[in-house]
Amino acid sequence: MPPTSPGSMPGLSIQKKLPLLVSGFLLLVIVLYSVASYETVKAASMDVARQRLISLTGQVAQIYDQQIKTEMRNTHTLMNDSAVRSFVTSSGRLSKDAAMKVLAKGGPRPELNFRTEILDAAGAPVLDIPSGPLERHEELAGDLAKAAVGPDYAAVGRFRLINDTLVAPIVVAVGDGTHPVGYVVRWRRIGNASKETLAQLSTLLGGNAQLYFGNDRGDIWTDASTAVAKPPAGAAAKPGQIREYTRPGATPVFAANHAFVNAPWQVLIEFSKQAVMAPAAAFLRRASLIGALVLLVGTLIVWIVSRSITKPLTDLTAAASALAAGNYSVVVQSNRADELGELSRAFNTMTRRVEESQEGLERKVRDRTEQLRERNEELETFGHSISHDLRAPLRAMHGFSQALLEDCGPQLDDVGKDYAQRVVAGARRMDALIQDLLAYSRVSRSELDVAKVNLGDVVNDALAQVEGDVAASGGAVSVASGLPTVLAHRVALVQSVANLLANGLKFVPPGRVPALKVRVERDNGVTRLWVEDNGIGIDAAHHERVFGVFERLHQNEDYPGTGIGLAIVRKSVERMGGRVGVVSAVGEGARFWIELKSEEGLS
Repeated sequence: MPPTSPGSMPGLSIQKKLPLLVSGFLLLVIVLYSVASYETVKAASMDVARQRLISLTGQVAQIYDQQIKTEMRNTHTLMNDSAVRSFVTSSGRLSKDAAMKVLAKGGPRPELNFRTEILDAAGAPVLDIPSGPLERHEELAGDLAKAAVGPDYAAVGRFRLINDTLVAPIVVAVGDGTHPVGYVVRWRRIGNASKETLAQLSTLLGGNAQLYFGNDRGDIWTDASTAVAKPPAGAAAKPGQIREYTRPGATPVFAANHAFVNAPWQVLIEFSKQAVMAPAAAFLRRASLIGALVLLVGTLIVWIVSRSITKPLTDLTAAASALAAGNYSVVVQSNRADELGELSRAFNTMTRRVEESQEGLERKVRDRTEQLRERNEELETFGHSISHDLRAPLRAMHGFSQALLEDCGPQLDDVGKDYAQRVVAGARRMDALIQDLLAYSRVSRSELDVAKVNLGDVVNDALAQVEGDVAASGGAVSVASGLPTVLAHRVALVQSVANLLANGLKFVPPGRVPALKVRVERDNGVTRLWVEDNGIGIDAAHHERVFGVFERLHQNEDYPGTGIGLAIVRKSVERMGGRVGVVSAVGEGARFWIELKSEEGLS
């Protein structure tokens, strides 16, 4: 299987890859756009909620501030009644009954009156309606101090919880022109807003909003109808700020608060976070639906376009595969007028030309094969002729020359004997040369089938061939034990090793006893057989030359031979799929090596 590049989709056709890639890119764009738009709408919804909360808390505080001022005016009106004023200024000595009658009416919206009291200048209660035990309210001290100072000479106190009723005091000072001589305190119930106020608040707040009132110090809170639990710690914030929190058992909310001007109160408005984020959630749903439709339509369009483009490519691919398999009759049908149509027509032209070229090549191969067969037959005939016809005269020359020396030797002078010996030696060299040429030719032409061959057996057979040379030279050959099995042609490998051993025994300086060593090295499925000698060595410039045919580095008189032995070694080893080489230097001996596949290389 060919390697795939990073990021590719192995096993998928272009017709599938193109829609997938485009759809994936389109999906990425849709998702990024939707997320970015959602975040924008979300931020806009948050900003709208913030502005609306700040605006609403300010407006509600303003509405209630107006009501507080109205209550303060009503209390001033009640205080300015002659009976009440007379009772206060007389320290309770005059007009008590008349004052009680006025206080009993309670002014506008008497249903909100929880209690109305008259206090003396020291803040001690002297009269209350309805009557009951008079109480000293320590927290009123601050409210009385505020009412004692103009210009309104009135104050509104914090919420109190009295007998499970949530009330707030409205205090008005009664003065004699220079300083207060008493106070009128109206305790008004909290939570019974007028219909007009409720309608106004409902219009302002809308749905999904909750309104709360509390003291400025946050100890008592009401939802305008009853006392409620305090908001979570940290819920209150500075004006203009929004907090997010969750009440126990409720959903998350956004909240903002605003302080009253005319009372120590504050208003808190909560918006449901879900309601605030509803536009963003709705936008995300619409964007997801639209994105899914765009993705579906885009994928369909891309698939249609991809099919119109890739269908010709698929046909071309199938035709190319058929062409590669040897089917030259395939034709790509295409009526397109674009580049794909031009490509199809060019492919058909190429197919015809390839078919013509293939037919021509096959004819040439057949012709060359026939010529090669004829040449091989001629070589076989020539080799046979050399083996029989040429060697016969040589044998006659050698025999008659030898007979001349033996039978007529006493009649020949020294020159005649020398000539006769030269003829004998020349005939022998010519015969050896012919035999080596024939051996080289056989190696070049014959099939060398490789099989498992034990190197130990190969070396033993090679040593048997050079046994006479070893004995004649007085040399020694050491062979490493445990030689492995390789993949080779046994006969050719035996002859190659024998040639290397013969060279090692022959090419030694005069007076030196040959010493040869045979060993192996194994590495990564390859076995290298070394034949090392202590001979004259080979200059590095001639390491390749010595493996050529008829390449001799020395005179025949010094080291006899035909110069074909190493050429036969190289040709044989290469035909077995191996390599051969030498490591040597002049005067340092030679280390020839044969490299072959190890036994495990056979598949």
